[in-house]
Amino acid sequence: SRGGGGQVGEGHAATLGGRGRGESGGGPGRVPEAGGVRPVRGGVTKWGGRAGDAEALVAHLGKEQPGGAVYVAGPTTAAADMAGLVAEARLLAAARGVQARPFLHLHLSPSSSLDRAALMRAAEIVLRELGVTDQSWAVEIHGKDRRTGTGELHAHIVVGRAGASGSLLRSGFEKIRVETAVRIAEFEVGDRHVLGRHHSASVRHLEKAGRHDVVASLRAAHGETPPRPQGLSAEKRMKADRR
Repeated sequence: SRGGGGQVGEGHAATLGGRGRGESGGGPGRVPEAGGVRPVRGGVTKWGGRAGDAEALVAHLGKEQPGGAVYVAGPTTAAADMAGLVAEARLLAAARGVQARPFLHLHLSPSSSLDRAALMRAAEIVLRELGVTDQSWAVEIHGKDRRTGTGELHAHIVVGRAGASGSLLRSGFEKIRVETAVRIAEFEVGDRHVLGRHHSASVRHLEKAGRHDVVASLRAAHGETPPRPQGLSAEKRMKADRR
């Protein structure tokens, strides 16, 4: 059933069709291996402007996942799975004349110390910081194989750009905005900070927003003027994500 209120932080969980609900990649209370703590790594992958983008995302999320997967839908959607959520987001965007960027797809790869509840909380923080109100959104949490042979929880977030009231999520500077939101999520769920490529821009945004607590935490972790991290190739990033 459709939830009320349209507030991030409320939602309903459902098993994914044909895939067990299971605790992917460990579970509540899992203790990370020594030296294996990985902070939250998040990013924007697609706005889904082309039909092929939507189809590729749905196909990816439709694969069997290590330990099963859990689908959590926001309160303003009745979609039973990501395919339905993507279709709904595209319809709502089309009604507002938006064709190029009907939905936003994000991913979060957290520290192995985060259980499913904490990862869901991190996803909700990111949605809140992006200004989501009555837009349709959903989160899929599943395990991700690593070189160590153990699973790790990983989340995909899909949020429609157009809300039921006709409101639109702001576009532009998505990478910086998502990176900043992830830094806030790290702080609020107690995870270690990543040094992001847009660290300076994130700090400026946080200072302007009055989040001096997060700024202090980032400076304690990385210093006042940390060097900008070097980007990784797609192949190296994939290898790093599987460690």
